[in-house]
Amino acid sequence: MATFNEETYRNELKSKTKTELIGLLIQSEKKNREMEKRLLAIEKRLAGLERPVASATANESCPSNPSFREWANGWMARTRELEDKVNDLEQYSRRDNLLIHGLDENEKCEQDLNRMVNKFFKTVDPEFDDRSISVLHRLGGRLKRSDRTRPVVVRFCRRSTKIDLLRKKKNLNDQAIKGFITEHLSPRNRAKSEKVRALKKRVRSLRCSRETVDCAAKSIKTIANIISFE
Repeated sequence: MATFNEETYRNELKSKTKTELIGLLIQSEKKNREMEKRLLAIEKRLAGLERPVASATANESCPSNPSFREWANGWMARTRELEDKVNDLEQYSRRDNLLIHGLDENEKCEQDLNRMVNKFFKTVDPEFDDRSISVLHRLGGRLKRSDRTRPVVVRFCRRSTKIDLLRKKKNLNDQAIKGFITEHLSPRNRAKSEKVRALKKRVRSLRCSRETVDCAAKSIKTIANIISFE
């Protein structure tokens, strides 16, 4: 009668789990490649639509034709619709991702990038489980400037992990650690976010200027009172 070997059972279980995880990662990569192909196909269609519309609208005699205006408006509406779909697909593919900005980047750090990321998230949430990370890597090609670093893209197995980290990211303000986290936005949504941040910065500067003017006005009034008293 065969005896039960606990160590053999554990090794078999580990091997099976590792094989299943590798299979899931391969399937995920295939789906990502398929989505990228769909995005490229849609972008090509958009480029093909924009050229005839742009060349047609450049003709001054065409806008006087009501049928042309209707045709051009229809194509422009269709173009905007396709652009919205591309943006939605790009953002959907990033729904489980976060970006880490400011992590040191050199040959030694890249060899131990997993440990750096896990340490960073432990600072945000001490109960963070490193097994919740699906995949991580630097974004884009290497930079020529040594004073700048590429952000790290982190994909999680569960979206709830990402949401919890975003809620607790304020903990970084209380720690002496370099770096911060943001959402992984599509190019279109990132441009909108940058415009919003620029507008907020402008509003804060105007508010600061208003406070400065009010302070100066009070000082002038005080000086005027002193002069009149003398």
